Amino acid sequence: MQVNSSHISDVEWEGGVLTVSFAKGGQYRYYDVPEGIFRELVSAPSVGKFFAANVKGTFESEKVG
Repeated sequence: MQVNSSHISDVEWEGGVLTVSFAKGGQYRYYDVPEGIFRELVSAPSVGKFFAANVKGTFESEKVG
């Protein structure tokens, strides 16, 4: 799903796994992310700020691309 962000180009959520593709390249998976966090992320006024405050450093992650 494309989002309106200058830093994040695309996000996907399936079964607790949030996949984030960054505008400058790179893709990461974040594990055990509740669906509510995903919904808040995609509807946030600033997707990048919400991501930085609520996802990055909060959930286990790995670089996949």
